[in-house]
Amino acid sequence: MKRSALRVVLGAWLTVVLCGCSGTSGAPDGDGSAQSLGWHRVDGSRLVVDLDDQFFPTQQHDPLPLDRGLVLVNIWASTCGPCVKELPLLARVSSDHDLRVIGVSRDVRAGPAVAMLQRAHVGYPNWLDAGGKLAVALDGVVPLNAVPSSVLLRDGVVVAAHIGALHSRADVRRGLDLADGVSS
Repeated sequence: MKRSALRVVLGAWLTVVLCGCSGTSGAPDGDGSAQSLGWHRVDGSRLVVDLDDQFFPTQQHDPLPLDRGLVLVNIWASTCGPCVKELPLLARVSSDHDLRVIGVSRDVRAGPAVAMLQRAHVGYPNWLDAGGKLAVALDGVVPLNAVPSSVLLRDGVVVAAHIGALHSRADVRRGLDLADGVSS
């Protein structure tokens, strides 16, 4: 358990301090080969993580369940330039009624993340994952240092993952099309 926690802290530290975001390195996939940036189908596994205790108190949202309907979970950090650029896109996507967007900040402290959300006028729910609970739950699907990244859940099951920043609604649509081909 201590080794896992150390891995999460080291991954978060490397992400925030050294590179601030992913952009060039691939992610390991199930067979150990390098996974390129972009969308990848995931053999559905149920995401089990409790983020309710890490909800940003400055946002006026009830905690949303991850196990109902289609949900895009975006992993970001306030120090990551591509993350900051994709926040307005995700705010627009979150206004679509067929897809819920939930953000999860990998920031170590809430202050910088909350300030970034306010500057970007983000209205969708966001959580702070300073302890790496989501990162550990997604280990094997999304590398610990892959910021930004996103996963699509259908009824709590991870069906697709995107490594790197989303740049357009078409990027999001490609993930939804990929997820449509996966049964939960």
